[in-house]
Amino acid sequence: MQVSIDIKDDLYKRLFENGVDLQAKFNEYLVTILEKKSYLDSKQFQEDQAYFHEVLEEIENGNGGLLTQTEYDKEMNEFMKAL
Repeated sequence: MQVSIDIKDDLYKRLFENGVDLQAKFNEYLVTILEKKSYLDSKQFQEDQAYFHEVLEEIENGNGGLLTQTEYDKEMNEFMKAL
């Protein structure tokens, strides 16, 4: 299948001069759209959304505790070591 798009001449010239592979970039963009739609329709998205809403509510109500920079650094270091 062939698809046509209109690109302003000056923009196309700049892209071409910078070696941008428009076909590859367009294909990457289309895959990104499909992956995003797939995630938004997934059970995982629903679970993630519920989790982040719950955490935000705790923070806004003052029920959740925020980490100090030292605590955050320690937890991130431990997380990275576990990878």
